[in-house]
Amino acid sequence: MKRHPALETIPAGPGGIRVSPLRHRAKRQYPLSGGRLAAVTRHMQAHGSENLPGIGRMTCSGDLTLLRPDRHRLLVLGPETHPCLVEPPEFDGARPVDIGDYWTGIEIRGDGLTAALRHVLPLPLPVGAVLRSGLDEIPVIAARPSETDAWLFVPRSFARAGFEHLTRHLPDKEIP
Repeated sequence: MKRHPALETIPAGPGGIRVSPLRHRAKRQYPLSGGRLAAVTRHMQAHGSENLPGIGRMTCSGDLTLLRPDRHRLLVLGPETHPCLVEPPEFDGARPVDIGDYWTGIEIRGDGLTAALRHVLPLPLPVGAVLRSGLDEIPVIAARPSETDAWLFVPRSFARAGFEHLTRHLPDKEIP
């Protein structure tokens, strides 16, 4: 079965900020509840990650990006061939779930991103942070890998609406 992107649009660019689909990367959600944290940490360390990020934080380690939006889950992004994404083991009765068909990534990029994000997210998103929030009624996991980049993950069924919300609500001109 071939995956089709939820967003096939030309990047928009209000106010010097580019909004575009995030390039495809495999996504798995690892369970951390019920004492699984130590086992998942050992597994990730065995595959090159130093430590798991704290709650509300993200880390990039080699080919993998680890997002921890809350205490019970770890989102792992990377190439489809990475051992942590191909066929990860079970952890105390729970197997990591492929969430690539559920969450669609949207990238927001540009100078003045911090000010622009204030127009679409109710909470600040500093560099290295991950938070669960919303674009109006659309659930979102937001991550900030750098000063000029932010990623928003929205449910696939809301991808078009989320993209349109961003292009409507981001400022029309540069914000100091």
